[in-house]
Amino acid sequence: MKLIDLKISEYLDILLSGAFMADGSSVSGLAGAQASALVYMTADRMLKGETERERRAALEEAKKTAESLYMEIAGSIEEEAGKNRLYIMEAALKGLKAAEAVSRAGDLRGKADMGTAAANFEAALRGGWMDILRLRKDEEKIKNYILRGEKLFSEGRKTAEAIYKEAEKALKKEG
Repeated sequence: MKLIDLKISEYLDILLSGAFMADGSSVSGLAGAQASALVYMTADRMLKGETERERRAALEEAKKTAESLYMEIAGSIEEEAGKNRLYIMEAALKGLKAAEAVSRAGDLRGKADMGTAAANFEAALRGGWMDILRLRKDEEKIKNYILRGEKLFSEGRKTAEAIYKEAEKALKKEG
């Protein structure tokens, strides 16, 4: 059975029992899948009341990206992530860009949701980075992963921080 097919409580029980030895790729993938679903849900909710054409277009594109990312990540958490060590990081960065678009078009609730999505995408990004760094035994193979991973990690962290700060600022101003 795949991790993605489990109920949350079943997944946590398996991790706690030690019956499944999840690696960083699987757990990071789940964080990315969860964030993608949140971006999709938020964009979908916001589209229902949005009348401005530019915002609608941005929300529709973000929703489409989030759905695609969710399907990609959820469908291949245990296969693809272990094969392509950059896969989760690349997916997280794409997701962060979609979350950023939703946050910019968003109402207060949307910004708050995208702050949460950014935190989850950042967890996926960090987990993917840790997965790459632990491969250091094979220096030749890892060199390209390290170079690309550093770029993804840096850009992703900056994007996640910007989304989170925007949400935090909006929520503090509102409260």
